[in-house]
Amino acid sequence: MSDAASGDGSEATHVLHVTTGVAWWAAVDGDGLLRPPSLELEGFVHCCTDDQLEGVLRRFWPDRTDAVVLRLELAALAADQLRWEAPAHPDGSPATEEEAGQRFPHLYGPIPTAAVVAVRPLD
Repeated sequence: MSDAASGDGSEATHVLHVTTGVAWWAAVDGDGLLRPPSLELEGFVHCCTDDQLEGVLRRFWPDRTDAVVLRLELAALAADQLRWEAPAHPDGSPATEEEAGQRFPHLYGPIPTAAVVAVRPLD
């Protein structure tokens, strides 16, 4: 199974979302939808590919021990809600040289827990 690191994501079968374990379990125990703060603040949920994960963790989740990585099956998401776009940073900072030219998956809607096929804590 391929996960596109850049381009339009047409070959991807999965994307990743990093969140806290607390937020994940609240969604599981609640209505089955994970609504990260970015959904309300920016209108979409930040996701990434396997190849992009290390950079995302290094930049936005350094030294965090409470985070988990969710693997989302694209077939379980509404196709019209996932867009492959230029990097968008919650803090308004510009893209890094490493990110230049990459496209990141942005989900324009909540994450249904049924789309999550794996959950792993950060190592």
